[in-house]
Amino acid sequence: MRNRFFKLTVIIFASTFFYFQPTTALLAESKNAAFLSPIDNIKLKLIKKFPEADLEKNGLILSQPWSISLDEAGTIYLLDAKEAKVFKITESSDKVLFFGKRGQGPGEFNFPLKIGLSRDKIWVFDPSARQIQFFDRNGKFIKMIKLFHRYNDVIVDQKYRLICTKNIKVNEEAKKIIDILDENGNIILSLGEPDKMDDIPVGLLNDFLLSVFKGKIIAASRSTGAIKVYDEQGELVEEIDLLKNYLKEAADINIKSFKKAVSPGKSRPYAHLFESIKSFNNAIYFLRSQPGKYEIIRIVENDSKFNIDKIYTYKTEGVLAIDFDIFQVPDLSLPLFYVINLGREESNLLKLTPEGGIK
Repeated sequence: MRNRFFKLTVIIFASTFFYFQPTTALLAESKNAAFLSPIDNIKLKLIKKFPEADLEKNGLILSQPWSISLDEAGTIYLLDAKEAKVFKITESSDKVLFFGKRGQGPGEFNFPLKIGLSRDKIWVFDPSARQIQFFDRNGKFIKMIKLFHRYNDVIVDQKYRLICTKNIKVNEEAKKIIDILDENGNIILSLGEPDKMDDIPVGLLNDFLLSVFKGKIIAASRSTGAIKVYDEQGELVEEIDLLKNYLKEAADINIKSFKKAVSPGKSRPYAHLFESIKSFNNAIYFLRSQPGKYEIIRIVENDSKFNIDKIYTYKTEGVLAIDFDIFQVPDLSLPLFYVINLGREESNLLKLTPEGGIK
């Protein structure tokens, strides 16, 4: 039953994604940022695909990889949602450590969907169980925090605060879109006014994913491309239109679909404009899936202005790129991108690097 559920999930993602994708992306001038001209379009090439035979022998067998995080040494922490398991992969030695199983107790997961690192700890977000669990770097259970609200996305900052975006129902009247919780799961601050537009249900406009950039909270809507920047006190300090303008055609298709969702509680399918967001080395990266290719869009800040300066592209026959992370090769300006690729027959992890280095 679970296997059929996950296959159905991938099919729904893929069919929605292919139906709504635009044929072109329009670049427009943002009210608070200008596009660099020209944007560097950089092709990515495949270096390695996981799992390989040696790693399979060591226990790395993937069913539904869903989230990834890398530490400062390049060690890979890969969450498999179907197996309810975390894999720790050390490439240099082909060593694989894994922990977790399906269940309700400590160290067990229901349908975990996100993994991350905060200082010396691994954390795993399990939205269906409304909980987040912490482990040491070798997978030893530390603690579990029960979440008393539905959350769509969670990140853990260096102070072990949980920053959470609310999972807003289609016609729910939400007052705030983000909660900040202390290390025990108590809400210490709620922030962010939800976006509203005509008679469109609020839940459709406010599908936000999170990152932390230079100490500020970045919230980006997967349905409209709107990016909001908040300080630690919860004040809105900036709205960035870059992504919304770059993906204007796809965002407009979503908005037209939302306007048809007039019946109470009735949802409408829409295309995610991006699937994941990461902050790395003074830039913000967005992972986007398109038919036949994956894109990683980089936004940088120069002189208090945000710009899209690079778009990395990888041609693929995969169905969906669901998550990614970045590692900087020491002493080089060469980034490595690790992308989770959901395919029709099999899913895997792709290790990619720019062709010909970085300009």
